[in-house]
Amino acid sequence: MPDNQTIIDAVQAEIETDRDWLIGLTRDMVRIPSVNPKFEPNPAINREADVQALLEPILKQDGFRTEQWDVLPGRPNLVGEWAGDEDRSLILCGHIDVVPVGAMKDWSVDPFGGEITNGRLYGRGAVDMKGGVAACIAAARAIRKAGITLQGRLAIHSVVDEEAGGFGAMDAVKKGKLAKAVLVAEPTWGDVLPVEGGLEWARVTIRGRNAHSALRYNEIYPQRHDKERLEPGVNAIEIAARFIAAVRQYELDRTRAKSHPLLPLGMNTINIGVMHGGTGLG
Repeated sequence: MPDNQTIIDAVQAEIETDRDWLIGLTRDMVRIPSVNPKFEPNPAINREADVQALLEPILKQDGFRTEQWDVLPGRPNLVGEWAGDEDRSLILCGHIDVVPVGAMKDWSVDPFGGEITNGRLYGRGAVDMKGGVAACIAAARAIRKAGITLQGRLAIHSVVDEEAGGFGAMDAVKKGKLAKAVLVAEPTWGDVLPVEGGLEWARVTIRGRNAHSALRYNEIYPQRHDKERLEPGVNAIEIAARFIAAVRQYELDRTRAKSHPLLPLGMNTINIGVMHGGTGLG
């Protein structure tokens, strides 16, 4: 039986032989707009299902038993599996949803064109993380072409909705799609990261009290002291500003301490991304 290094060399040689195939698959994925609809609802660009439809026959060609199911309406996960020992099982995981392109004037290329210039592939999702999903599939393809039979079960998880909280991967876990180890092919520029910061979404509601703007300082104006006296208003936006400042200080305090010995300082971030304020919000 060949040693591990010989096996690795054989797989890497197959990957190098198939470079154009891997690049082509990444380009094909980038050219299918799959913007997460939670950020920008538009059927023309919310095409996660079309990406999965592209990938499923490729997995089947390489001997994977495949399965799709909707995590959210019209937004399916795709899982492919090679049978094998559970004690040595491994999941290769990646997501196919992308964030919006933003202002088109800031792009020098078509964000969904998959253009290659000076050896680099450009497009929304090329790095985060359609390139990673394509790399997982290419690795499995290279293993098969090298004639290597794995002892453990290998699964490829192509999941949706990562950019808005990881609900595709969590749904796979709920459905029992587990393994002894998972490798997530997010871009790390060649580093192997054994841990990563988690993600939690929260919504905070701060309520005020409506009042006429002229009565902003009603509590200090000379007023009649009777039951008809108007109550001063409470500006929820001002309170929210103080709350944001307190959260900022809390964030700074938390980043000075490591939450895990393998995480660098500065991983405990708190980002306030959207704020709505005003009257009549319910």
